[in-house]
Amino acid sequence: MDSIKNWLFYAEDENGDGHYIHDWFFVGTYQDACNYADIHADEFEKKTGGLILKLVIESHGTANKPVEPTGEDRGKT
Repeated sequence: MDSIKNWLFYAEDENGDGHYIHDWFFVGTYQDACNYADIHADEFEKKTGGLILKLVIESHGTANKPVEPTGEDRGKT
């Protein structure tokens, strides 16, 4: 059984600018996160009018403890 974890999705656009797709954690397995990223990366591109050239799925630990993302945890946005 896959671990349930907290995930963030970091995208870099064609200009080299980095963006987090959301500022909250997605909770699920790695496969859930991959499926979610695939759908929401397309939506993010439509919303911003840019192209995502790089997408990073970041694990932020197991989901059994409530965690709040912070700028320090997520890096620069």
